[in-house]
Amino acid sequence: MDASRPTEPKARLGIGATLRQAGGLLAAYWWLILISSLCFATGASLIEGAMRMFDLPNPFPNSTSFELFWTILGNLLGQFSMVALAVFVTVRMRGEAISIPGAIAAALKLAPLLFAVYVLMTLATGIGFILLIVPGIILMLALITSPIILAIETRNPLRAMSASMDLTRNNRLRILVLIILPILLIAGLSFVADSILVNFTMAQPDSPTVNQYDRYEWLTNYVVWPATVLLYDLMFAPLLVAIYLQLKKAKGEPVGPVETIGDTFG
Repeated sequence: MDASRPTEPKARLGIGATLRQAGGLLAAYWWLILISSLCFATGASLIEGAMRMFDLPNPFPNSTSFELFWTILGNLLGQFSMVALAVFVTVRMRGEAISIPGAIAAALKLAPLLFAVYVLMTLATGIGFILLIVPGIILMLALITSPIILAIETRNPLRAMSASMDLTRNNRLRILVLIILPILLIAGLSFVADSILVNFTMAQPDSPTVNQYDRYEWLTNYVVWPATVLLYDLMFAPLLVAIYLQLKKAKGEPVGPVETIGDTFG
């Protein structure tokens, strides 16, 4: 290696610029995230709540498998709002026309590939967490833009994951800082909401048809949990899209070929 060869400067992700862009995306496209979330992740949480409340029949042999299924489904469907927003914003950036149904349809068309990426990401990060916690966190951060890259740049899940690792290199600590902020905010709000809910339900006397526990369970399943899922989508979808766009800008790379984006919803 030639020691006199100048080293390439590292492209740094601007935390302030990313948060400003995420806020701008949320302010401009909250309605898109809201609709897609109600169609996917939040809608699934309402179905889950109904199954719990009314003890509807389900194919799962025990509560553990029931919980695992809805956790996996919720995490998978949570990617759809992010992908719909990424496609919508990217197409608009290129001066092309796209509707909300078009963006949601694009996410739906990618469902098999998104599922493949989700499985591969889960396996990779799971192995990392089994070996040691730190490798799992590093892999999670390295692969965090894989679903967006799959929607915008390639239709190959492995290539999308490889591109995400390249894109996030030297910026994973900054990405960790960015995603911790909304996680802490959502956790804090959920704790406050649950505390208010407990005090409210305990203050209400039982009726002949509804007791305090039933009232608490109803509000948890139909209000607090769906609201938490919706808030998660509203915060993380624009944040992760902003991370992707800011990383592309920092590295001086174009945002995906036009023909690939057109294939998504054409």
